[in-house]
Amino acid sequence: MDLEVQMLKAQVELRPRLNSQCYNMSVGAIFLKDCLTRNSLYPMVVEPLPDRTAKLKNADPLFSLLYETKPFNSKVDYRLHIESRSLNVVYNPNVAKAITDFFIRPQSQEPLLHLKQAARRRYNSILILFVLIKKKKHLSF
Repeated sequence: MDLEVQMLKAQVELRPRLNSQCYNMSVGAIFLKDCLTRNSLYPMVVEPLPDRTAKLKNADPLFSLLYETKPFNSKVDYRLHIESRSLNVVYNPNVAKAITDFFIRPQSQEPLLHLKQAARRRYNSILILFVLIKKKKHLSF
């Protein structure tokens, strides 16, 4: 899988005198290329739909979000503005499985078992050391 995100932007504006905040985020484009399937008819699994005019393609981001509390020169308390363009998504079961396998925690608890055993051994060695030191101090009196 090959994921490419273009023109990712985030902006935060704090206005302490007005007790106001503005959050702005945009994503120019997102592409997901299928590198699992050989000779695929659709190598691009996710990509923006091509615009009808080249002028809009360069200017408009794929997704933009503006959230503002107590907007300047406005009587409202909050402002939310979302714009998005369409995505072309091709369903490929192999790609879907690879993505879910990446994000789902493995069923095997083997790595956690090794960590627990190592922690238990360390705890027992510290406990034995503590008991020996206490016995030594007790015998010296």
